[in-house]
This record gives sequence, structure tokens and C-alpha cells, in this order.
Amino acid sequence: MIRGLKRKKEKKSLEMRAISFLFSFAVIFLIFLLLVSNIRIHQRRSELKAQIEIKEQEMNELRLRADYLEGINLTEEDYLIEKMAREQLLLKKEGEEVVVFSFPEEVEEKEKEVISEFIWWNPLTWKIR
Repeated sequence: MIRGLKRKKEKKSLEMRAISFLFSFAVIFLIFLLLVSNIRIHQRRSELKAQIEIKEQEMNELRLRADYLEGINLTEEDYLIEKMAREQLLLKKEGEEVVVFSFPEEVEEKEKEVISEFIWWNPLTWKIR
């Protein structure tokens, strides 16, 4: 009877050891997985922070460039508006005089007649039938 109790206790203690070993192994494995996951997350976070810094630098450069171009555009816009008003609407500033050149149409017609007279001298215009 004592032997039977000892054997039962030994069986139970052996079973308890196996269960505690498996449980310990599972806990250690879980801790290992969490550590690996934490390391990966830390690496990814540092990569993303570096990308954020790069994008912020690019954004600041673009803002500076946009401000610069906006300043240029305002001065160019004023200049272009004034130029268009002078050319198309024939407006002028005080103290300026507007001069308009017009070419006579007769000169253009005479040039066309002269060109048509000399076409027969050019062998490249001759047609062979």
C-alpha cells in the first residue's frame, strides 16, 4: 500500500514536472517571440522616423521655393499686366507717347507679283508631262 501511494505520487510528480516543463517552455517561447517582435517594431519605427525627417526637409524646401516663386510671380504678374495693357489696349503712362507702325498693303502685293513673274526661271518649278 505504501508502495502504491509512492508510485502514484511519483507518477503525479512526473506528470507535474512534464506539465511544468511544457508550460515553462511555452512561456519562454512566448517571451522570445515578443522580444523578436519588439526588435522588429523598433527597427521599423526608426526607419519611419528617418523617412519623416526626410519628408519634412523636402516639405520645408518646397515651402521656401513656393514663397520665393510667389514673390517672383507677383512682380512678373504686374509687369505682364502692364505690358499687355500697353500693347493690346494702347494705354500709356503720363508723359509717354504711343507710336503705332502700319505697313502698307501695296508693298506686299508688289512682292507677290515679282515672285510670280520669276517662277518660270526656276527649273525646280517646271513640270514635266
